[in-house]
Amino acid sequence: MGIGTLRVRVTTNSGIAPVPNASVVIDDILGYLAHSLTTNQDGMTSTVELFAPVKNFYTDVLVSGPAYSLYQITVSHPEYKTQIVRGVQVFDGVESILPVDLMQLGLNVGLTQLDIVDIPPTAVSPGRT
Repeated sequence: MGIGTLRVRVTTNSGIAPVPNASVVIDDILGYLAHSLTTNQDGMTSTVELFAPVKNFYTDVLVSGPAYSLYQITVSHPEYKTQIVRGVQVFDGVESILPVDLMQLGLNVGLTQLDIVDIPPTAVSPGRT
């Protein structure tokens, strides 16, 4: 197994204002808790290490499948709608930052208090031609 790293940047107002003290939960594809974090004053989590397939293994043309692991990120804060981001891809040896933009509660009366974002699969894996 390889290791990739991830930080989550939580903002509001289309990325302009950071959201401090947001709860960030990272689950693996099976739904097991990988990390539970809180954002700092800049709306950033600490960097976490997550398992990913070893990148050298996936450069072999005989191996099929993605060269990444999938995670689900749930971001919540009492003043904002909870957002779930599904399909977050983590690659071995790659440092990533996931931007999450929350919507303030009460701005859209009658709408759900939960936003779900699905990230589509990556078409090409690193190291493959």
